[in-house]
Amino acid sequence: MTPEQCYPHLKAVLEKFDITVLEQNLANPVVKVQSGFCRVRGKSVYILDKRLPVRMKCLQLASFLKQLPLDGIYVMPAVREYIENAE
Repeated sequence: MTPEQCYPHLKAVLEKFDITVLEQNLANPVVKVQSGFCRVRGKSVYILDKRLPVRMKCLQLASFLKQLPLDGIYVMPAVREYIENAE
């Protein structure tokens, strides 16, 4: 499965945990900002730098999903394998 194919599936898995994925331009010369999970006004959000290549976005989401309990959630087998192999 290519990163372009996998990306929407990874976002859908996060949505099952009620985590919204937002892509923002995180370029800021004054403050160093990185992609990651946060809570904004009581809502769970994973913010991604939209300038990243899709492959890197997938790796970041998959690495985060590795930390979540996926046992009771249906995840397409190819996507589950991608998550398990993410570093």
